[in-house]
Amino acid sequence: MGSGYTFEEKSRLVDYLFSILRRNSGRNILRDGETDRYSSVIMDSLHHLPKESRELLMNDYFYRIPRNWWQSYYSKSTYYRMKNAALDEMLDGLKW
Repeated sequence: MGSGYTFEEKSRLVDYLFSILRRNSGRNILRDGETDRYSSVIMDSLHHLPKESRELLMNDYFYRIPRNWWQSYYSKSTYYRMKNAALDEMLDGLKW
């Protein structure tokens, strides 16, 4: 799913998915309603990602920590290469 989209499109889509998680983070996602079903699918996809990809996406989209958090860990090219791969993995892992 992820490979047919631009980096920006994938980033916006994953940002939307994480907004669902943020909105439901204080609630039991197994309760009821479609949003809870979506949260469950998103969480399932996240749990199947490699740890480094999951942490990168959580830092960028869920925790909303400082924008350049990655500069202490990666070069710019490495960060964007890893982020692009993580976005693809996340989107490819979604099973509706």
